[in-house]
Amino acid sequence: MSFLQPILATQVGTTTVGSLLAQSVPYIVGTVAMTQAYGQMALGDAEAKLTEYQALNMEQASAIRSSERKKNMRKAIGTQLALYSSAGIDVTQGTPVDVMKDTAKDYAYDQYIDNFETQNRIYSNMLQAKFQRAAGRQKAVGSLLDYGTRFALRG
Repeated sequence: MSFLQPILATQVGTTTVGSLLAQSVPYIVGTVAMTQAYGQMALGDAEAKLTEYQALNMEQASAIRSSERKKNMRKAIGTQLALYSSAGIDVTQGTPVDVMKDTAKDYAYDQYIDNFETQNRIYSNMLQAKFQRAAGRQKAVGSLLDYGTRFALRG
């Protein structure tokens, strides 16, 4: 620290460099606190954007699963139709129609459950994104309050 003493004792007009630095420290620290607060808000926003992106991906994945489910349902009903037809059974009435109707109901129920679960996960992610943004703002306010309190109490 002794190497700084000659610099700090240097006169600039009627004021020493050390006292100029002492006067500017609160502004420097304030700028650091503002930068930190901005960084905390930006981090909260970035986390929220990632969560929203994940929610969008869930929605797109659900659409893909729905398409696959419809394709599999048509294939299963087509297989049932072909098996009944090859056995010489009338497929326009009675048991074959009931079996194909039940197959379609099973696929529709699976789709309903998938939609329900996906929408719940998306809603949860959107709430999480909202809370992440709020947390970033709260941390920023906390940083600024901390700086203000320390500055006011420094004496």
